[in-house]
Amino acid sequence: MHGLLRRLFAPRWQHPDPEVRRQALQRLNPEQAEQRQALQSLTQDSDSQIRLAALLALDDCAGLVDAYSHHQQNEAWFNAICQRLSGREGHTDLHQRQSLVEQIEEPRVLSAVALQGDNLNLRLTALSKLGR
Repeated sequence: MHGLLRRLFAPRWQHPDPEVRRQALQRLNPEQAEQRQALQSLTQDSDSQIRLAALLALDDCAGLVDAYSHHQQNEAWFNAICQRLSGREGHTDLHQRQSLVEQIEEPRVLSAVALQGDNLNLRLTALSKLGR
């Protein structure tokens, strides 16, 4: 009975079914404090795609870089980190993106940023990391 009550009254983003959590995540607004907290909770979800979607919704490029080491084989994570670090998506400022590129050791990501970066200094930072 407890499980039934939990499903009836718990927020949808806490639902046991990952698909329900994924749908709920899409409706959360990071501009509202309570919903932002829910998104931050979802960055620790057991489903890697939900973690990724929450980090993207929060525009948390640093969190994406931190979590990437556990998801390097996942193409969705690779694409997301490349898009964010190169400046094609998100609103992370250039200085922060450059410092995040300094933390990356993955040659595929560095190559993508070197080729697609929106700033010459960013591209040079990625190239210098590749040359080491």
